Amino acid sequence: MNILTNHELKLLREQAGVMQAEIATALNVDHSYIAKLEQGRRRITPDLDFELRAFLLMALKRRRATVTGLIEELAGSVATEEEPAA
Repeated sequence: MNILTNHELKLLREQAGVMQAEIATALNVDHSYIAKLEQGRRRITPDLDFELRAFLLMALKRRRATVTGLIEELAGSVATEEEPAA
């Protein structure tokens, strides 16, 4: 498996809907360090890659669950509105 690139890190973070500061807090680093990683000014080590992937995977799963819940809620309200009056 290849190490995340700076572009991949930024894309995954944005898709997960998290801020650099959230990753920094979870990984116990300064948020400016995450910014430097995304800018390619710092190298992502194998250990850091593992931690970033684990955090982003959990964040993506949380976001997916939230989106799925919203879709189900919307679908339920649309179905209720479309039911003909008896």
